[in-house]
Amino acid sequence: MTYGSLGLVDALAFGFGLLMEIPTGAIADLLGKRKTIISAMSFALIGISIITFSDSYYGILIGFLICQLGWALYSGAAEAMAYDTLIDEKKETQFEEVITTYSTIAGITTLITTLIGGFLYSVHFRLPHILWVISYVFGLALALFIKEPKTVLEKFTLKNYFLQLKIGFKELFKTNLRQYIVFFFALYGSFIIYDWGLVKPAFAERFGYLANEQAILFTILGIITAILVRFIPRIRKIIGDKIGMYILSILLAMAYAFMFFNWGFAGFIPLALLDLSGRIVYPWLSIIINKEIPSKYRATTISTSVLLSRLPYVFVAIIAGEAAQNGQLGIFGLGIGVILISLVAINFLYFDILKRGTSHSSSISSHS
Repeated sequence: MTYGSLGLVDALAFGFGLLMEIPTGAIADLLGKRKTIISAMSFALIGISIITFSDSYYGILIGFLICQLGWALYSGAAEAMAYDTLIDEKKETQFEEVITTYSTIAGITTLITTLIGGFLYSVHFRLPHILWVISYVFGLALALFIKEPKTVLEKFTLKNYFLQLKIGFKELFKTNLRQYIVFFFALYGSFIIYDWGLVKPAFAERFGYLANEQAILFTILGIITAILVRFIPRIRKIIGDKIGMYILSILLAMAYAFMFFNWGFAGFIPLALLDLSGRIVYPWLSIIINKEIPSKYRATTISTSVLLSRLPYVFVAIIAGEAAQNGQLGIFGLGIGVILISLVAINFLYFDILKRGTSHSSSISSHS
């Protein structure tokens, strides 16, 4: 496939995954997290198997669509289940440690598989995917041993289902979380654009990093990220959530803007900046959202937040593919950087300048 056709596949598959994101969160809240996770691993295994042994554009597209359904089922259910299990054991205060440990393990897993996969690909292009299938077989087997938290589940009906969706949306947009919505959409969304599709390897290839070089580069970055994530609780206490989000936004926007220039092998600098700062965003946002949402609506609300974060890539996947194919990735990166910093600046003006000013004036009037 060309980068253009790959961008089209990405757009279609991610668009489908987006449509599935909130419904699957509501399903997890109503039917149970355990059943949802088992279903997620099953669909992902089937989809990856189809991609692995496919010889056609349509086979890869179909497999990717099935994968997206599996990942959508998993995204809200697994994290909500972790938090609910901690509540059952009266250890919810340890969620920061759990989510950062999870992110560290995920980072280590990614760096190991990236290193192995890059070299296996140079031997035969199907080998990394075959190991991917095998890993999901083990994942599905482990999912069967998961125990459902003691959360009270409502009977599954269409009425309860749509009510769950409505309340899940309201929970995300309630007062305390409203000011963080732009960070799900623009900040984490811009990292998804880089990390989840063709943009990351296309940028790396533009700077002269091919399969083996990418494997080494992203493995090194993965090691550093795995260490950095462990410090999120400590950093939150020092600078707070809001300042942390603004700093990460500036770093990501700078990294994208730097992509405009053809750095050659020195391109690892903006790649590293994007990779390292981007991987800190989700565990940080996850801590914020899980502390605000009641167990009953947690999976639905998390799925809503994931939907917001994936929305940007659905919009730009085809554009990214065309940019890569036509040698305009630098302009594409600069555009994403400008949009990101503009949206975050608007958020800052509204919530931290206008809203705070209004609240302060109201307080003075009330006191008078």
